[in-house]
Amino acid sequence: EVTNDDIATKQMSWTHIREQPYADDPRKEVAAMQYIHEHYSSFSNKASSSRPTTSSSINGNDDASDRTNLINKMMEAHVILPYDLLADDQHLYSIMPYCDGNDLFYMLEDKKRFGEDECRYWMNQILKGVETLQQLGICHRDLSLENILVHQGQCLIIDMGM
Repeated sequence: EVTNDDIATKQMSWTHIREQPYADDPRKEVAAMQYIHEHYSSFSNKASSSRPTTSSSINGNDDASDRTNLINKMMEAHVILPYDLLADDQHLYSIMPYCDGNDLFYMLEDKKRFGEDECRYWMNQILKGVETLQQLGICHRDLSLENILVHQGQCLIIDMGM
């Protein structure tokens, strides 16, 4: 499915996942993706049940646009989900929307400190993202400055278990 969206790919070794006792479990990321997709799909299906069926939805071509719409909704809520997870014999790949900024850890390391107004700005967005996850019944469990990316001046929470 072609969306023409910019993407980033995260690669994890299966060996690392299986053999490291404290390695992140990719099943958590998959479970979060599926849960959020089902949650939003149930609302959009109710809203669109009276909508006539188009030929593209019959052929399944709406799948990419539905996924893109879900990703965009989550980005507005300061949470980023992978478009997809792919695997081969050696690696697991998380395909995510591309973010044009760095993570907050890198930004803080570069600046040495944030001013009070900037802290308030970032914290407001982080709390909105955490609130979104809590409303969906998801606990992040690894919320850190490394797992908060900045894209177009907005914070995005990433890494639901990877």
